[in-house]
Amino acid sequence: MQRPILDIPVIVTVSDDYLPLLKVFCFLFNKNWSDQQPVQIFGFREPDFSLPANFTFISLGKQQGPPYFTQDLYNILEQVNSDIFIHMVENEFLLKPIRLEILQDLIEDAKTYDKVGRIDLTLGPSLRSHEVLEKRDKYSLIQLTQAATYRVSLRLNIWKTSWMRKFLFQGLDPWQFELMGSQAALNDGHRVMATKEEVVAHIMDGVIIHRGKDIMDLRALKEDSRSTYNRGVDEGDIKEMVDAGHIEEIREGQWAGLFRVRP
Repeated sequence: MQRPILDIPVIVTVSDDYLPLLKVFCFLFNKNWSDQQPVQIFGFREPDFSLPANFTFISLGKQQGPPYFTQDLYNILEQVNSDIFIHMVENEFLLKPIRLEILQDLIEDAKTYDKVGRIDLTLGPSLRSHEVLEKRDKYSLIQLTQAATYRVSLRLNIWKTSWMRKFLFQGLDPWQFELMGSQAALNDGHRVMATKEEVVAHIMDGVIIHRGKDIMDLRALKEDSRSTYNRGVDEGDIKEMVDAGHIEEIREGQWAGLFRVRP
């Protein structure tokens, strides 16, 4: 049965250096979400490879660098015609099928709960200071406390557009946006919500590209991997991407066990 299309925008942001990751990102998105879900990718330089039919690439012009990140987000929000949207970044891969029924609940919560800022779709908030709002059949709806860390985070979220705008201080890179935004969001009375026991999405968080912008760790093997929960991509999914010609495994040398994006 075809999965229903969400009634809010789904957007992805990508930097020029990380364009090769889109081959893996799009494959895992369509396998674990739906190839019927429209997605807008906001970036700069057009990718030199074809994207799946449900993905649309929108260029913001010439990339000016990390300190322009908040300005870039502002420009994106000018093109997102919705009070609520879902945001992802290019180096967070979906590892398992999403829980669409929970996601639909949370979209409704974003519309009906008062003073919602964002709703995190991963397990991150359940590991920080939080309180339970509702006990539901298969999961608990939670919210971060007003003094919790990372009240502003770029992990996979449902965002209220107006709340994100509050933290788009000029001249911030992505890490400063999270840190300074989180400081500004302390005790601001807005809700940062999530679930625990069950979550919408399991992600490989913060995949690093090594040397030459085309080598990545898909198994979370390296000690310096930024995969927060130390989870890797399913071996069956890796084989599918190898067979489809998206990636190839490096067998020898210092990068053995990592994967190169194929041109």
